[in-house]
Amino acid sequence: FTHSGTADEWERGLPTFTPITSCHSGTNCWATDLDNSYNASSSQDLVSPPIELSGPTTLPIRVSWAQKFQMESASFDHFWVEVRPAGSPTVGRKLSEWRDATMTNAVGSPTVTIQESAGWALVSADISEIGGQTVELRVHVDSDSTVQLAGVAVDDVAVSSCGPV
Repeated sequence: FTHSGTADEWERGLPTFTPITSCHSGTNCWATDLDNSYNASSSQDLVSPPIELSGPTTLPIRVSWAQKFQMESASFDHFWVEVRPAGSPTVGRKLSEWRDATMTNAVGSPTVTIQESAGWALVSADISEIGGQTVELRVHVDSDSTVQLAGVAVDDVAVSSCGPV
């Protein structure tokens, strides 16, 4: 995997910033920052190596990955995963996208902030329509200048297709 962008801080290892304090499996995964929040005013990408899809001849072709995240409202900060032709600077087809409210909650008196997160989830998408091509996955995070949270962690990326029964 490679990473780049404005205020890019993608790192590989074991996250330790609450509420993302583990990998889906093992002790190494990719995260927007292992020990702090993602950066303000960032626009950063994590890109997979090229994935050759000319081999699988049976459908469907599926891509899957594990993700855990804590983001500010999608009105301000953005996170998505897409598939695109390898090496292409253009936007591909979004497979998953953050579209919700800020993932913290203030409760009680005196107020205590609860750090929410989407727990580790295995996400899967059908990419059969691009069979025969060489593609890459792009995990994108961008943020405004205020409120940064734990960000995004990604693990266990895989591509599969069904063989004959």
